[in-house]
Amino acid sequence: MVGARALLPACGTNSRCSSGSPACLVCRHSPRCRRRTGSLRRFKEQVVELLAGLTGATSVLLIVADKDTHEWFYSPAGEDDAESIPIKDAGARGLVPLSAFHYVERTREALLTSDATRDDRLMRDRYFTDCGQCSLAVPIMSQGALSAVLVLENRLGRDAFSEAGLGVVSLIAGQLAVSLDNVMLYASLERKVAERTEALAAANAQLAQLSLTDALTGIANRRGFDGEFRRSWQRALRNQTSIGLAMIDIDEFKKYNDGYGHAAGDVCLARVAAALNDGVREGADVAARYGGEEFVLILGESERESAERRRAGAISGCRPARTARGQRSRYRHDQRRHRRRRSRRGS
Repeated sequence: MVGARALLPACGTNSRCSSGSPACLVCRHSPRCRRRTGSLRRFKEQVVELLAGLTGATSVLLIVADKDTHEWFYSPAGEDDAESIPIKDAGARGLVPLSAFHYVERTREALLTSDATRDDRLMRDRYFTDCGQCSLAVPIMSQGALSAVLVLENRLGRDAFSEAGLGVVSLIAGQLAVSLDNVMLYASLERKVAERTEALAAANAQLAQLSLTDALTGIANRRGFDGEFRRSWQRALRNQTSIGLAMIDIDEFKKYNDGYGHAAGDVCLARVAAALNDGVREGADVAARYGGEEFVLILGESERESAERRRAGAISGCRPARTARGQRSRYRHDQRRHRRRRSRRGS
């Protein structure tokens, strides 16, 4: 197609042509250009392979526009989609001829130059630093809107590409634009499915955790205890070790709940649960609410004496501090007042 060889006009569907002519190569590869490709990575590989073979280009670069953000990205051939580089970063790193890209983006016209190193529009571009000579052809891929830019270069000589050849490349680029739209749509759908799958997995994990947690106290509930105890038991059997189990309840909790109300009773339960949870070893022991005012501790991999010490340490934070005489009198006064109130209701 392009290169030092002459180009023939693209042949019609009813005309005969020799299989080696560039025009026939275009016709033969057209269905391949329009074929839907499974991923952007594979699409890039096919574009590079096709255009390099047809044009004699020593390098083919693909710059793609994101339809959602309207930002441009350089997509290195052979890289995953996640490796696409913003066009400004790619230009600063000398990966793409930024001046040629901006010219095409601004004019919406293809660019052809016999030697970019001597072209006033391009010669100061960082991309051409230490480049002796470089033929450059920049066709656009467009289906109504500019969706991608191709950069074909040949650093082996000047005048490697011609006007006629650029026209054929532009024809192929138009066909490639259809495939690119399909690939980008497919990639976008894959991305959205992956994001929603990840969000769903996170929601399921959170829901599973909530189903094992007591809503009032924030520690494991009865279902969570059953699962933890089963795992601890199996682990102890496997490792030939012992585990400890401590059942704990709150003395006189019903009187406290009746005397001060359910809200105060909930606060009491939450404080006891927090004290028990703070008193166990993280990762080894488990504190759970067994039901009502009953709690249970799983003391993993511990002998009897060790388990007893850890049990005592855990419940030590639950014991009420010694109250002053006036505070004890106030508590008794509250109790008497509550009993009188109940007796009045009964009468």
